[in-house]
Amino acid sequence: MKKMKQFKLFPALAGLMLCVLALAPHAAVAQDAAELKAELQGYGFENSETVLDWLLNSDHEGPFHMVNLLKFHGEANYPDDYQGERGTGLDAQRRYTETIMELVIQLGIRPVVRNQVIGSVGWLGENEDWDMITVNYYPDRDSFFKLVRSETYQSAGVHKHAALERTMTIVTLPGGPVVDPAKATEK
Repeated sequence: MKKMKQFKLFPALAGLMLCVLALAPHAAVAQDAAELKAELQGYGFENSETVLDWLLNSDHEGPFHMVNLLKFHGEANYPDDYQGERGTGLDAQRRYTETIMELVIQLGIRPVVRNQVIGSVGWLGENEDWDMITVNYYPDRDSFFKLVRSETYQSAGVHKHAALERTMTIVTLPGGPVVDPAKATEK
């Protein structure tokens, strides 16, 4: 009789284990999302719940762009204990870019625009004097997450923070075909 009870109990335990295993990834995803949100807030995303929500919860599977407006420090603002080269904010930005570029390419992320700003027209208020605009193509949100969670990106952060007096990032979705500048003038 005992064997029969154990046999009947086994399917119930197996079913319970399957339920626990099915729920475990969701708990891990929720914890991972909370950790990722905290990390992104450390990278300057703390002022945009809309962007954080989209990055973490959107069902969008495809590409997107990040448009960055950059204002550099005249002199790179490294921490006192930093031992490397210093120079200008632009010098620090170059070091940041050089540090992450190989990983960026591996992840399928592509710089689309990297232009010096001459000036702006319009009513942007007190923050209208930007030094550079960049537009970066991301094949998907996962590529962005892999970038910001990498040791390479985190170690390059010292240069990024030293470079920037301020920055603004605008997340956009492609509204039409992505244009290859090299082919834009072809007939």
